[in-house]
Amino acid sequence: MTTITQGYAEFINDLKFEDLPSEVVTDIKMRVLDSLGIMIAANRLDTTKTVDTVVEGIGGVPQCTVVGTGAKLPMVNVPIINGTMAHSFDFDDTHTGTLIHASACIIPTALAVTEGLKLSGKDLITMATAGFEVALRMGLAKPRGCHTRGFHSTSVFGVFGASAIAAKGLKLDKEKTAMAIGMAASFACGVMQCLKDGTDIKIIHAGWAGHGGIMSALLAQNGFTGPSEAIEGEIGFFNAYLSPVEYDINELLADFKKRW
Repeated sequence: MTTITQGYAEFINDLKFEDLPSEVVTDIKMRVLDSLGIMIAANRLDTTKTVDTVVEGIGGVPQCTVVGTGAKLPMVNVPIINGTMAHSFDFDDTHTGTLIHASACIIPTALAVTEGLKLSGKDLITMATAGFEVALRMGLAKPRGCHTRGFHSTSVFGVFGASAIAAKGLKLDKEKTAMAIGMAASFACGVMQCLKDGTDIKIIHAGWAGHGGIMSALLAQNGFTGPSEAIEGEIGFFNAYLSPVEYDINELLADFKKRW
């Protein structure tokens, strides 16, 4: 029987730009522009400057651009800053069925992978589509289920979308893509206690999910492994993050390339 990670890997590996309806392509372009606008506006925030100071201080190979400053950081780290900016105002798009602010994670990750691997605009759109499909389908399987446990849906599900993006960009085969998605379950994080006291940490969740998604794909590329039943397994993601543990398998895997 196909596991959920294997089902996603099949979709991610097979997806081509030519599969995308024109409405999907237009929608992704709009979300790129919207996210960039929010990131640019967020450059002036003190929280952005703090995250930027920390992440730039880590250093590393100058692969990808920090939006608004032109600084260059490693592909795996730049989404931490850009994703934080994209989520800083809560002006980013919201998927009403899941309350996932998907673009804040998906777009910075897709931009990083595109620049870091020197890919094309069509690649960016294709990767972003894969990321949205995986993240939102994960959320729709149990709408708002993680919120009852105090988890932030944007980052908890966003990391799976970010992993899909990076796996697609790295051209991982189906087996390694499934491993990347499996490892992403271990990088899923973000709790919402910050809503009780107004502290800063919520805005970094989306960027951290982008970082975790790219990390999972890079690990898989180099032979590191993750569980094939990471999502639906007895002590896997759904049992850990959703309450009660009931989900719609059709929302997860049905009608790929038919229902976007």
